[in-house]
Amino acid sequence: MSSAEIPPEILRDDSKRRELRTLFITMMTLPTVVVLIRTWSRALLPAFHMSKIPNKFWWDDWTVYIALALNIATCGMCLKLLDLGLGFHRQVVPQGVEPFLKLFWALYYVFDTGTAVSKASALFFYARLFGIANTRFKHALWVVHAMNGIWLVGVLLRALFMCSPIEKAWKSELPGHCNNTSVSWLGSVISSLVIDIIILVLPLPILWNLHMKAVRKIQITGVFVCGYL
Repeated sequence: MSSAEIPPEILRDDSKRRELRTLFITMMTLPTVVVLIRTWSRALLPAFHMSKIPNKFWWDDWTVYIALALNIATCGMCLKLLDLGLGFHRQVVPQGVEPFLKLFWALYYVFDTGTAVSKASALFFYARLFGIANTRFKHALWVVHAMNGIWLVGVLLRALFMCSPIEKAWKSELPGHCNNTSVSWLGSVISSLVIDIIILVLPLPILWNLHMKAVRKIQITGVFVCGYL
């Protein structure tokens, strides 16, 4: 579309770049602060001798560091995408811009891997709390770990073979074809959400079998839900 055909209200600086930049920086900063506080509590605060929960670095900690690094990389890539045209009206962003499309394609891998590692960290945290004393729960954790791993492999392969040849994902002028991404993206989002729900409800039977008042159980359940979200 030539500039003469673009409506004047779109030609003006009416992008969402400022809002998106603020969002990406916030999404980068808040998890970093939370993980730093978690590290401080794990490393500096003395372990409670009366607690049966080990206060030492374990797989849930190492995986959360990996997830944080991938989150920072994701937000950094999104900030770079802003420089390449993200946030502008599609009418004023050149179609098929190779640097933008290539970075956007790579973003799938970083984001999806970070999502899966975050889920794994939550499962390892459950193992720290409950898995040692409850064999059935420990087996359930490994089942959900397997579901999470299968999901990650599936979405990565989907992104890899979305276009044939692969380069057509960022070089639209190449001969070939790309699959309809709407259905595959929706499927990956729904399946990811299902795993999230399973992870959220997984410890509830144990929590609600604790000998305490219902109000206290609801409070603890809320802490788990907020912590996972």
